[in-house]
Formats: sequence, structure tokens, C-alpha cells
Amino acid sequence: MTTCVFSPGVQGKDYICSFKVSGQVEKFNFNVVKNQKGTGGSFNDFTYFMAIKNKLISVKVQDTKTASQVQSEFSIRRDTIELSQTPGWDLTCVVDREIPEVVVTPKPVVLKLDEETPLEKFQADISFTATSAMKVKYNLLTAKQRMRSIIFQKGRLFTTDDDVKRDLNGNWCILQVQLELDQDTMIKEGHNWQTVQYKTLNNSSSHTVYAYSFIDPAQGKVSQRFKRYVPFNLACQIKKGEVFNQKMWRQITGDRIKLYYNP
Repeated sequence: MTTCVFSPGVQGKDYICSFKVSGQVEKFNFNVVKNQKGTGGSFNDFTYFMAIKNKLISVKVQDTKTASQVQSEFSIRRDTIELSQTPGWDLTCVVDREIPEVVVTPKPVVLKLDEETPLEKFQADISFTATSAMKVKYNLLTAKQRMRSIIFQKGRLFTTDDDVKRDLNGNWCILQVQLELDQDTMIKEGHNWQTVQYKTLNNSSSHTVYAYSFIDPAQGKVSQRFKRYVPFNLACQIKKGEVFNQKMWRQITGDRIKLYYNP
């Protein structure tokens, strides 16, 4: 893990953290300067670790039984950090207001959304805009209530009924929406979806999942709604060792969805 270095004598934010599993809670502190190289522990079959990575607060929680893990990054300017998995655990960190706070201003990281830069570096600062109309099919054998999906792979579109037609072990992305009506629904050109939360998931030994949520996962609230559908999330399953960048995104989606960087 790459750590950043703050100026000597600078005291950063001190967070009081609670890690809750099955109704039990373990508390610990995290200071952005003192603990920049990392601090963590084990609790009820889970391990947790927090550190400063690329001038962001990096949080990682791993299930010691299954080796699956959830990782996310947050700005050091945030006073509250929330990360959870249902069912499973909840991690909440709140700034300790009793300790005098000195704002730590790291040098800005200059990012450019080009073809080669890994998309994970942009975290939740990416939004998505449809560059062409896309049909969301309603009548599917694998459908659950009104949740439907479009799967993108090698520039083609699939549904969840099309697993035999595509490479399940390859690179692909899936857009999940909730339909308002019991019928095929069109996503129109120009529809834009703002990312509310980003996660990197390493639950598989062969693939990494890059997940973008369009709803508030902590509150379960819908923040974006379009005529006849609500966007829920978009996730991409990418082979380990391969760089998930805009070039790969274009190849997977066939350039049907444009990415925007919103720092």
C-alpha cells in the first residue's frame, strides 16, 4: 500500500470508529497523520484495515472465512465515513470534535480521463451518459420483480437470459435498473447517471469487480429517477492483471455509454 507523507507537526483529523457485526461492536480510533501507514484489527470472523492511500482514506474489510473483501476510499475532508455489507457488517467513523482539528491540505492529484488511466483512480467522481437509445427487455426468465439488466460485452448487448451466448469468464459490465411498468422500456440517448458510491470488490480469485451505485446505499434512497425506470447500479467484472481503463470500457460497451470525470 502506498502511503502519503504529511508535513511534520501537522495534526490531522481523528476519527472514532465503530465496527459492528451481528449486534456486537468494536471501537477504535483512526488519525489521518498518526495512522497514515495503517491500523486495523480482527473482530467476529472479519478483519478491517484503514490507511492513507493516494491521499485518500482507504478502508478494507475482509471475511476471514471466505477471503472475500470490500474496499473503498474516502476524502480526508469527510467528517463521516460509512461502509457496510448486508448481511454482514457496518463500519462507521465520525470525527472526534474534542480534538482540535488542523486542516491537512495535500497537494492536489491531477487526474485526466484519458484512454489509459485506470478508472478506479476516479472512484465515485465518474458519471455515465447514454450515447444511444437502449432497450431494457421486460419478459425474461431470470427476472426478479421489476429489476432488469443490460449486459455489455465485446460491444454487444445481452440480457441475464443470455449466459450461454456470451463469455462468462471474460470482461463484461452490467447495468441494473428498476422498471416502472411491466413492459420493455427504452433508455433514451442523453440520460445521465451520477455515481453516489464506488466500491472495488475482490471476492474472486480471477476477476475484480468495479461497482458504481446510483442510489444512496446507506439510506436506501432513490436519488435519480427517469421516465419509466430508476437506475440502480453499474458493475464491471474485469480479469485480474488487466487494466480497466476507458479504452477497455469502450470495447466492452461498444461506446454506447460515455464517461465523464466530475472532480
